[in-house]
Amino acid sequence: MTGKFQLVTTGACDFTIFDRKTKYITLKYQNTEELVEHLIKSYREIIEILKGLSPGSRATIIEIPYFSIEAWNKAHKHKNPEIFREQDHQLEHQLLEVNKAIRNINQENQRFSPNFNIDLYRTSARQQRTYQRETASYRHGATKSRRLYNLCLLQDRIHPNIHLTKAWLMKLTRWIARLLG
Repeated sequence: MTGKFQLVTTGACDFTIFDRKTKYITLKYQNTEELVEHLIKSYREIIEILKGLSPGSRATIIEIPYFSIEAWNKAHKHKNPEIFREQDHQLEHQLLEVNKAIRNINQENQRFSPNFNIDLYRTSARQQRTYQRETASYRHGATKSRRLYNLCLLQDRIHPNIHLTKAWLMKLTRWIARLLG
């Protein structure tokens, strides 16, 4: 299939607020449904604009990889970064819901996005094998549900390190080659 294609992606700034003075981040939206509605409306507007600019092309929205508010703030010397743990749980839920909505929009356009989160999963004897595309996560015991992510692959706990960047670039290159092939 030859043709035009466009990639659309968002990042941490769509989910968090950055305080320039302290360099800490906090969760932007408390209401997950409000966030999903806002982003999906924006994605649909972007897709329509791109269709107008380049008729015959199809846009693909890239799923958003996990990142950690607590780990970012800890890396930036917050005195008590564990106070952001609840925000991390909420962020994880928001990312799962937004990525689910992204998959739905991509499906409507007969597209799919590479899954970058799979490269961040830690392996664990307790980890369920069904995590790859699930929208809920489960963990043994009465603790909050939480997937296991290898945040060491994120240089500042948001942006990928050089090795992960190369892996994601290779994944995108292969994915694009399949689209054009």
